[in-house]
Amino acid sequence: MAQSIIRMKTRFVYLLFALFGGISLMAQQAEGKPQRTPQQIAERQTERLQRDVNLTEQQRDTVYAIHLKYAERRRENEDRSHVMIRMDSLREDLKGVLTDEQFKLLQQKRRETGPQRQATVRMVQQEAVTDTVKSE
Repeated sequence: MAQSIIRMKTRFVYLLFALFGGISLMAQQAEGKPQRTPQQIAERQTERLQRDVNLTEQQRDTVYAIHLKYAERRRENEDRSHVMIRMDSLREDLKGVLTDEQFKLLQQKRRETGPQRQATVRMVQQEAVTDTVKSE
């Protein structure tokens, strides 16, 4: 009986160490990562769209303004439901600026890169877990 209590306490202590170690690691990663400004985010997204669908100069200016608006909103709320609503709204705003051909091309590019992005995110998450385990 006494040994089972000791084992439970030991497991609890290990769990606490793992929990606080993970929180500490996440905080360090967040501190070390440079924060991009909304302008930098908007510029990068606009450049990517320019490369993917060949925007006109007028479209580029309008798309930059749209991306800037959403980059600023992003800082306000990162809740998943808000992110999904924001993405749908962004898609509709872009649809109003792009030609039908450009919008179809954009949708096609996103379908092609979607699995790649998901795989990259999973790989980064796995590396973070591996680094956490190694440091313990």
